[in-house]
Amino acid sequence: MRVGLRSPVEIGHDGRVPEPPGVPTMKPIQFDRDETRAIVADIQDYFREELDQSIGAIPAEMLMQFFAEKMGGYFYNAGLHDAQALVRRKIDDVSDEIFGLEQPTGRR
Repeated sequence: MRVGLRSPVEIGHDGRVPEPPGVPTMKPIQFDRDETRAIVADIQDYFREELDQSIGAIPAEMLMQFFAEKMGGYFYNAGLHDAQALVRRKIDDVSDEIFGLEQPTGRR
């Protein structure tokens, strides 16, 4: 009996252990060039208006990437919960519509 030996774990190119096949994962949050510019401008405006500080475009973009990587999952999960609630309401609506299609029978 071998003690303490485990099967090798393959590490991805990003340094993370990949999820087993079939396990859904969140895609990395990526913004196109126009979205990035808009977000960077919003961050710069916030620093200027709320903190009375200036922040360059590169540090603002780095801050955006930090929040996307570290906190994006929280926003993603909130969006999933909202979507799940919407789907439940729609299923309830469809179920009600189907129930409304039932025809009276002699058994009722």
